[in-house]
Amino acid sequence: MSLENKNALIYGAGGSIGGGVATEFAARGARVFLTGRHEPALSKLAEEIRAAGGQADVTVVDALDEIAELAQIMRVRMV
Repeated sequence: MSLENKNALIYGAGGSIGGGVATEFAARGARVFLTGRHEPALSKLAEEIRAAGGQADVTVVDALDEIAELAQIMRVRMV
């Protein structure tokens, strides 16, 4: 299934499950917005996705911070 011209907000993208989902979505054409608490892991994943020709943005955010979550959702919707 193609995800061309779609945006995907991935929480916990620095972990193995979230990272796998992000990689697969990007491979199918989605622009992925990687979120999580661990910036080094997020940045590494974003570099890997971009090297494979995908689009990835990184935001460090704690999913328990509701205001930060809403801000990230609004950012994705505005793209």
